[in-house]
Amino acid sequence: MKNKILINLAGFYFCWWISIYGAINERFYLGPFFLVLYMFIHFKYISFHKSEYLYITICFFLGLSIDSLLLNFGFIDYKGFLPENYNLSPLWAVTLWMCFGLSIFHSFRWIQKRYLTAMLMGVISGPVIYYSCLSGNIIKFNYPLYQMLIAISLLWSIILPLFVYIADDLLYEK
Repeated sequence: MKNKILINLAGFYFCWWISIYGAINERFYLGPFFLVLYMFIHFKYISFHKSEYLYITICFFLGLSIDSLLLNFGFIDYKGFLPENYNLSPLWAVTLWMCFGLSIFHSFRWIQKRYLTAMLMGVISGPVIYYSCLSGNIIKFNYPLYQMLIAISLLWSIILPLFVYIADDLLYEK
């Protein structure tokens, strides 16, 4: 069990950073490619639960929707093929949401049913993640930095507990 959690955590971080690295170096396919490989490993060796398939699908669509709304409302510009051609969040960004989704039942299981903790994590981690992407020149804020970081902090204080609630609902459904 402990080895599976470590593999899950390593897969999360590897896919996360390879997505960022790929976007920085305009190899936007790297994150999604390695995510697919990791998903194969995950569902073959770590977990094969139908709730996870559904949750990963939900993470894909919610992540795509959230970042596409930020793009289309003019808050953020993303580097990548999809935002430049179709006004959709880039797949490298959606990959980050899916990486989180693959970890919620395993290495991030400690956050389940802890909505206040998830909210506080969102307040801190959301701005840190977007700021790191800004520093890597893979996103651009269209409003002053402090306004965007406050807005992202507030948004993530809602989004992260929502993702945790959805995971809890799927995991503990009767």
